[in-house]
Amino acid sequence: MELGDGTWALGRISGWWQDAAGRSWCRLRVGRSGQPACWERFDPERVLLLPVSGL
Repeated sequence: MELGDGTWALGRISGWWQDAAGRSWCRLRVGRSGQPACWERFDPERVLLLPVSGL
């Protein structure tokens, strides 16, 4: 996840949700932040999906 200041942090998505307007949301926990997971609007410019396995 891009943190807004040009730096990136690894995180884990544990859920997906789509609102009535069709926007995608993900339940995201940023590693080593000390913060609980929260729902973030999915923005592919800020959240890059990296496969854990299956390639």
